[in-house]
Amino acid sequence: MNMSIDSPTTRSAVAPGRRTPNLRPPRGGYRHGHTRATDRRPGAEQTVPVQQNLAIVGMKTYGVPLMIAVVMAILTVAGVTRVQNRTAILQTGARITDLAAEHARLLDQRRRLQAERAYLRHPDHVQQIAVDDLNMVPATPERIQRIKLEPRAPEDTALERLRDAAKTHASAARSTP
Repeated sequence: MNMSIDSPTTRSAVAPGRRTPNLRPPRGGYRHGHTRATDRRPGAEQTVPVQQNLAIVGMKTYGVPLMIAVVMAILTVAGVTRVQNRTAILQTGARITDLAAEHARLLDQRRRLQAERAYLRHPDHVQQIAVDDLNMVPATPERIQRIKLEPRAPEDTALERLRDAAKTHASAARSTP
């Protein structure tokens, strides 16, 4: 690719097929229409770079280093936040795993306790404990007595007793002068 410039001053110094050093722009500017910041334009004032202007005033330029510092601070905060979130997620997952294991253990214990309860409540087991440990004997039909409950006569209720007491108190109050 031949990058030679159509300027008569640079054309003769460069061999064909080699890149030319852009020491100065052609008269009409570059083909793309842009110029470099360091290119001097004929008739234009010489401008002092901003950094030199600020140095004259006594200020330094902190733009790029400050921007880098701000970006680094933001990235650091984002990284720390991400690590904290990951840690919280892992801790929650570990807690869920522990709780699931405890739940399984409790379910197994409940199953064993239900089986033990069923065994202890079984009539054959109850009879064996009664005979062997408590020296109880099965009741013979002659020893069984039936108890018949007769309905009781209605007793005075507390409300009726209060009414009677109130009447007695009222009559006693009237008879006393």
